[in-house]
Amino acid sequence: MREQIKWTANTMEKGQDGASLALMSKEEAEKVRAFHSGFPQYEKTPLWSLKGLADRLGIGGLYL
Repeated sequence: MREQIKWTANTMEKGQDGASLALMSKEEAEKVRAFHSGFPQYEKTPLWSLKGLADRLGIGGLYL
């Protein structure tokens, strides 16, 4: 059985240039990192390239 890709609409508020990147700021990333590193089981994990899926989706790269 082939798994189907499920899509959903992006309902995030957009800025003047059509994108809202505040969520992806360096400051927000530091807050997220601090939160997660507070867990006793926290440890860094490798970054994996999902090249096959990226190719299938027609995008330049996808990483997990």
